[in-house]
Amino acid sequence: MPYIFRRPLILLTLLTALTIVVLRFWTGEPSPHPADPYWYALGREMTLSGTVAGDPESLDGKTRFLLRALFLNDRPVRGLVLTEVEGFPVSIGWGDRVQLRGFMTRFKETSVPGEFEQDVFYANQRIHSRLIVPAGGYRVLSRAPWYSLFRAAGSLRRRFRDCFTRHLSPHGAALMSGLWLGEKPRSFPDLQEDFRAGGAYHLLVASGSNVGFVLLAWGILGKWLLGFSKRLTLMTALPFVALYALVAGADPPILRAAWMTGFIIVGYCLSREDRLEHPLALSALLLLLARPSILFEAGFQMSYAATFGILMGVPFLTDRFRRDREHEEMERHGTAKRIFLRAGDWFMGLFFVSLTAQLAMTPFLIHYFHRWNWVGMFSNLLAVPWSGLCLGSGCFLFAIDSACRTVCPSAIPFIAGLTERLLMGLWHVVRFFADIPRADLAVFWSGTQVLILVIGLGALALMAFSDRKKVMGWSAAVLVLSVFGVSVLPAVPFERETLRVTWIDVGLGDAIVVRSPDGKTTLVDAGLFSAGGHRVVPFLRSIGVRELDRIVLTHGDANHSDGLIPVSRQYAVKEFITSPQTWSDPLWSPVRDLLEQEGLRRRLIEAGEGWQDGEVRWECLSPASGDGGDPDETSMVFKIRYKDVELLLTSDVPEQVQRRLVRPSDCRVQVVQVPSHGVSLPWMDFLEDKQPQWFVLSSDGIPGWVSSLSLGPPFWSTSDHGTIQFESDGHTSHMSIVKPRRVPVYRVI
Repeated sequence: MPYIFRRPLILLTLLTALTIVVLRFWTGEPSPHPADPYWYALGREMTLSGTVAGDPESLDGKTRFLLRALFLNDRPVRGLVLTEVEGFPVSIGWGDRVQLRGFMTRFKETSVPGEFEQDVFYANQRIHSRLIVPAGGYRVLSRAPWYSLFRAAGSLRRRFRDCFTRHLSPHGAALMSGLWLGEKPRSFPDLQEDFRAGGAYHLLVASGSNVGFVLLAWGILGKWLLGFSKRLTLMTALPFVALYALVAGADPPILRAAWMTGFIIVGYCLSREDRLEHPLALSALLLLLARPSILFEAGFQMSYAATFGILMGVPFLTDRFRRDREHEEMERHGTAKRIFLRAGDWFMGLFFVSLTAQLAMTPFLIHYFHRWNWVGMFSNLLAVPWSGLCLGSGCFLFAIDSACRTVCPSAIPFIAGLTERLLMGLWHVVRFFADIPRADLAVFWSGTQVLILVIGLGALALMAFSDRKKVMGWSAAVLVLSVFGVSVLPAVPFERETLRVTWIDVGLGDAIVVRSPDGKTTLVDAGLFSAGGHRVVPFLRSIGVRELDRIVLTHGDANHSDGLIPVSRQYAVKEFITSPQTWSDPLWSPVRDLLEQEGLRRRLIEAGEGWQDGEVRWECLSPASGDGGDPDETSMVFKIRYKDVELLLTSDVPEQVQRRLVRPSDCRVQVVQVPSHGVSLPWMDFLEDKQPQWFVLSSDGIPGWVSSLSLGPPFWSTSDHGTIQFESDGHTSHMSIVKPRRVPVYRVI
C-alpha cells in the first residue's frame, strides 16, 4: 500500500487543501462579511470602537495595529480593520478596548503589474479596510486584563524591542528584532536586500529555529538549574512556546513550528512518538480549518513546502552519504580525525537541510518573486549557526538588562558590544555571499513553466526514493520532458514591430519604460527610492526584462533619481545617460556615488545628440551647451520618433525652456508629457503648438488648471488611470491602462 494511504491524516490534509482550492475557483474571491466595516469605508470621518488584535508597531511616524471592530458610529459591525494612528509613542496595547475617530478607506488596488497586491494580501487575512486616525484621535476605554496572554505577549515584545533599541545601533537593533521577533527591517532597505540576495532572508522570519532555541533555553533552565525530569521539562515548555509564538507575531511559519512542537512534545509524553510529517500535516490541517484563506498566502505555502522538503529529503540524503562512508568509518583512527569527521557530518547535514529547503521553495520563489537564489545553499552553512549565536547573545542581553540593570550595570555595555559585533559579523557574512556575481538570479517564467517545474521536481523525488526500475524509468522520462518543456515554452512573450512607452504610477515623479520594436529597453528616471524598489523593479520583471540597455536620468531631483539605487542593484545596465549639468549636480551626489561603485558605463549628452534603437530615434532637445541654473532648468527633454509618430518627454522643464522648444515638426506629435507633473501651469503655447493626440500627466493628483482649460486632446493621468501605456506600429497608435482598477462598491450609512 502506498505510504500516503497508510497515513490518513496526511491524506485528509491534502483533501482539505484541494477542497479549499476548488471552492475558491468555484465561488471566486471571497467577499467581505455583510457586517464588515468595509461596506462603510466612504473615506469620511467615523468613530470606530473595538479591541486591539495585534501588537502595535511604530514606523515612519505612525503606530499601526489591527483592530477587531465592534461598533462603527454606534452601529454593530464585525471584522478586522488595519488602523494607523499618526504619531508615536501611542499608549495602546494588545487586548485593549479602544475608541478611535478617523477616516476609513479601503485598500488601494495596485496600478502597476508585478507590484505587491496589498489589497489581496490583507483580504486573505480577512482585513478589507483601514482607518487613518489623526494624532490624539483615540481613547482607551479599558485595558486588557492582567491575566491576558495577549497582553503578556505584547508587553514582552515591546520590552525586547526597547532593550535592543537602547543598547544596539539602529542597524543592529533592526537585525536583532528580525531574528528574535520576526520584524522586517523596513527602515533599512540595504539590510533587507543583502539578506534577500544572500539567500538568508528566512533568518528574519521567526520559524522553527527560533522555537528550537526557546526549547533549548528552557531545557537548560528546567533540567540543569531546576532539576526537572526530561518529561516535565518538555511539558512545562509548552506555555513558553505558545507565548513566544504570539511574541513573534503569530505568522504562519511560527504557528506551524509552534503547533508541530506541541504535537511532538505531547506525543513523546504519551509514548506515542511518530514520524515528523504527521505533526506537520496535523498543524496544517488545524490552520486550514481555522482560516481557509491562509492556504493562498505565500508564507504558509513556502513554510510548509520547505519543512516537508527537509523532512523527506534530509534523512534520505544523510543515509546515502553515510552508506558511502561506511568503509572509511571502519578504518578511521584517532580522536582528531574523529572530531574532524563529525564536524564534516554536521556541516554536510546543514547543507542537506539548506539544499532540500531551497529545492522545495524554488517554484514559489519563481512564481511570487521572479527570482532564484542559488548562493543560499552555501551562505546558510555559516549564517544559520552564526544567527544562533546572535539569538543567544540577544537573549542574554535582554536577561541582563531586565534582571541586573541596577545590580550589575557595568556588564550591560560589554554584552551589548559583543552582541553588536556578532550582528555586524552576521551581516558581513551575508553581504559577502550577496556580492557574488549572479548570486540572485532573475527568472521570468510563466505559470505553465512553474507547474512543469513542480512536476519535474516531483519526478526527481520519486526517482530518488523509489527502488523499482520501472518507476525510476517513468520518473526519468517525466523529468526529461519537464526540462524540455520549461526550456521551450516562452516565459513572457514580447510582441515585436511595436513601440511601447509605459508611464509607471510612482506618484509625484517619473519612471518611464521605453521598449523599441527590436526589444531594446530604456528606463527614463525611476521615481523615489521606495517606488524604484516596489514598483519599477516589479514592473520590469512582469514584462520579462532581463537587463536594461540604458538608464536615462533627466535631472537630479529625488523623485526622479533615488529609485535608480534599487533598480541598479537588481538589473545589469549596459549604459547610463545623463547631461553634463546633471552629472555635476550635488543634489543627487549620494545616488551618483553608489552608481559609480556599480561601475556603470556613462555617457553625457546635450541638445542635438541622441542615439538609434533600430528604427526608433532618440533626440535630446535640452539642455544645450552652456545652460545652467537649477535642476529643473537643466532637465533633459527627449523627442522619440518611430516612423510617422513622435513623443515628447518633457521632464520638469520650466516655462522659459518650454518657449525655446516651440518649433515646427515634420510629423505630428502623438503624445506630450505635461511638464513638471502639472504642479505649475505650463506655457499654453507650448502645449497647443504640438497639437498632440494625447497628454500624459505623471503625478499624484490632477491639478485644477486641467479642468479649467479646454485643450482638446484628452488627459491621461497616472493618479487617475494608474500605469499608462502608449503603443504604436509607427502609423497607428493607441493609449491603454496596463492594469485596470476595479470600481469599489460601498454601502452608504
